[in-house]
Amino acid sequence: MTHMPPSASTALDWTASAVFRFLLAASILFLILPVVVSVVLSFDDRQFLGPFPPKQFSLRWYRSFVDNPAYLDGLIVSLKLAVLSTVISTLAGACAAYDVAVEINSRPERLDPPKRLLLLAAEAGCVFSIDSDAHAPGQLDFKALGCERAERLGIPAERIVTTWPVERVLEWASARS
Repeated sequence: MTHMPPSASTALDWTASAVFRFLLAASILFLILPVVVSVVLSFDDRQFLGPFPPKQFSLRWYRSFVDNPAYLDGLIVSLKLAVLSTVISTLAGACAAYDVAVEINSRPERLDPPKRLLLLAAEAGCVFSIDSDAHAPGQLDFKALGCERAERLGIPAERIVTTWPVERVLEWASARS
């Protein structure tokens, strides 16, 4: 391995740093500039695009957006999906981070959480517990339905608390107190 003299190493470091900063600035500009131009043009009063910057500013397009129920319905649906996605992802991530088990309910009329949420929780690294949700002795057999559901979703037994030996469950539970 050859060593460069200190002055060559410093010049190389400076050049690499300058190239990195240039590429970073160019990337940010490439991503931000179209957004800035679009925002400025959204206040343009003209029907079609013309010279930049616009000569006269207006809220015409925003008024048109607010007056159109189809656009507002789309906005509301998008906001609901964004909030729901954020909440679900945060809960799944928190369960995985704090090693909290997600319950798989085995009652045939409930089957919660839904399949998509269970898959998200599995992807996030959560552990699970299978609950029969029995309210009478005859309903204890529902637990088999929960086991089948976990197996269909590809959740391995190693990640299901209710399949662990007692010692492991006690160790896992004591880590939370």
